[in-house]
Amino acid sequence: MKFYTLILAIVLIGCTQSIDTSAPDSVANKFYDALMKNNIKSARNLIINMSNLEDDGTTSFDVKSYKIFKTVIVKKKAIITTETTYSMGKISFDTILEENNGIWKVNLPATMNNMARGAMKNNHINGQVELHIDQK
Repeated sequence: MKFYTLILAIVLIGCTQSIDTSAPDSVANKFYDALMKNNIKSARNLIINMSNLEDDGTTSFDVKSYKIFKTVIVKKKAIITTETTYSMGKISFDTILEENNGIWKVNLPATMNNMARGAMKNNHINGQVELHIDQK
């Protein structure tokens, strides 16, 4: 039994080390890779508050590709200039990450608001966008 526990511990440690959470651009890359694959479970692990992104089988993202251009870090906040391509075209916006105890995670509400503003600038959506994501 101890042998199986040891093997499980090694496997779990290996899984957690596959994502470099000490670099915000690495986290952003993994986040957008997960969105492109509609891997909500992985994306949820990379955001500050997992309850901001439901994994109920109905959530999906229309991200065909992405580029990360510039990362600016001020204290415990990273602002990453990002461009995504989706079915209606390309949008540019800032991905926002926050650091807590050496671990960077995406601030999903701030990032989604920036995405919506970017889509409005490109006339991909009309009118005013209000995005409310409850944080618990």
